[in-house]
Amino acid sequence: MENPVSIGVISTHADFTALCRQIGQLPDIKIMVYEGALESCLTGLREFEQKGVEVIVTSEGNTLFVKDNTQIPVMSVPRNTFDTFYPLAKAAKQYGPKLTLFSYRKPPANLAEISELLGFQPTIAIFTDTNHLESLLEQFHDLDQVIIGGGFVCQLASGLGFITERINLS
Repeated sequence: MENPVSIGVISTHADFTALCRQIGQLPDIKIMVYEGALESCLTGLREFEQKGVEVIVTSEGNTLFVKDNTQIPVMSVPRNTFDTFYPLAKAAKQYGPKLTLFSYRKPPANLAEISELLGFQPTIAIFTDTNHLESLLEQFHDLDQVIIGGGFVCQLASGLGFITERINLS
């Protein structure tokens, strides 16, 4: 029998971590999971390199950072329009249009069609690293905004007292 493929997963939130650990229990699948985003995943990347991981899987928002910091091939878990639209629509229905969508290094590719479906364009905040993200969150602190983003963004924003809606992977 062939050796199992060695897959490293950089998870940005607990739900994704739990799902990956369940998958890792299947026969002939060897998955290492490390939870972290941006700078906080560097320890996991070094561990993956030392253990001979062949490919890394991470969320779409974390992919650029991971690719910049390892030679291991990186695959992104794609996000579809609904993944982004649903938390925005849910938050808009409950809280109104004071929504800020946080995105790492670039706006979502499907923003125009999401805005058309919503009937308004949410505020977009593009961040480049954890310090920049924290700085942007501080700027929005007194603006009564609902924060929409990935697991890492929502974790930081919740810790600062924001109402958040997380973009999940479908």
